[in-house]
Amino acid sequence: MKTAIIWPKETFIPNSLYKRYVFMGEVASSLEAYGEVKVLDLSVTNVSKRFLAEFVSGCHYIFMPVEVTTVREAVYITEYIRNYSKAKIVVYGTAPIYNPNFFARYFDIVVSTGYWTEILPLIASEQIDKLDINGKLYKLKSVAKELNWYYPDFSKLPMDEYIKISKGEVDLSVQIGCPFDCSFCSEKILHPHGIFVQRPVDNIINFINTYNFSDVFFDATTFTVDRKWVLELAEALVKNEKKIRWRTVTRVDQLDDEICEAISKAGCYQIGLGIETLTSSIQKDIHKEIGKHIMVGISCLKKYHIEPRLFFILGLPSQSLSDVNAALDFVKMQNFKSRWKEYIPLRETSKFTTFDQYDSYRADQFFMHFVEGMDRETYMRVLLKNERN
Repeated sequence: MKTAIIWPKETFIPNSLYKRYVFMGEVASSLEAYGEVKVLDLSVTNVSKRFLAEFVSGCHYIFMPVEVTTVREAVYITEYIRNYSKAKIVVYGTAPIYNPNFFARYFDIVVSTGYWTEILPLIASEQIDKLDINGKLYKLKSVAKELNWYYPDFSKLPMDEYIKISKGEVDLSVQIGCPFDCSFCSEKILHPHGIFVQRPVDNIINFINTYNFSDVFFDATTFTVDRKWVLELAEALVKNEKKIRWRTVTRVDQLDDEICEAISKAGCYQIGLGIETLTSSIQKDIHKEIGKHIMVGISCLKKYHIEPRLFFILGLPSQSLSDVNAALDFVKMQNFKSRWKEYIPLRETSKFTTFDQYDSYRADQFFMHFVEGMDRETYMRVLLKNERN
């Protein structure tokens, strides 16, 4: 069985790579037991029409991860591929999960949940009796509490380009699911049934010892929420002969002295904290009331020499310029690193019926949501002045 994974071209080179490692790298590893697997990331690799035609030639399945930013590009590339290949084209990723019926118009198979490393191998090996199938929509009949964990297949990814973008850092997913329910997050849509699982500690240690990477981003939903797992991992990292520098993300209300001291000793140098907004009414609206924990958690990190990096969202419902300025002043006064990201209300895409609606979510259309009192130039300046991820 010959399969290919193709990431559609994006307007800009990506800032964050974790989805590449998970959506393509780990998926490639999960498919390898069933035959040849090829990977092509059109956002970082320029190819000719001839190359693409030859790349898909002879494939039985073509798997295409699609985000809300690349919907039109995904359909365009699919239409071109159909001229040269009889392969079944399978779409997965965040966008089709929210609106599977829209994608069923253009693709042969739509994966309608996020358990891709479980579902795609069943499709490739044609073990579809294990899937719940409704027309073109495929999902697992049941989700096991213990899922399979794969390492990204670095040999198939364009690592030279990725390393340039990330300055030597690689990403490893370590959690699936989330016990919280922030209104802007897609995790519970991607991984329903109350799933919250973590990559086994020995699996992570084996990754560190197998691959020659010294800087790792542990891609997590809320890294420190399961303290037993965190402390076990920290202890294993301390005992392991090979040391790494690593960073991750968590909630500011999920930090304490024991956790911070343990992960600091284990090589953690930075943690991203989803603050989103400092305005208590907006925190309540987005189901993330963490105001009283912000300085307590940050102080705990700094006590153990872990750098806090604060994440904010620009364009939240009812947000105003005063809210944004309060956050900017807070970051400046405390000399924190920060990152702002535009608000992307993914749940609204479940109602989309046209490409024009998806076009408002493209990566080159940042000014999607009104902030009272803020002009476009200021909006863009806040978004673009920050670092990757």
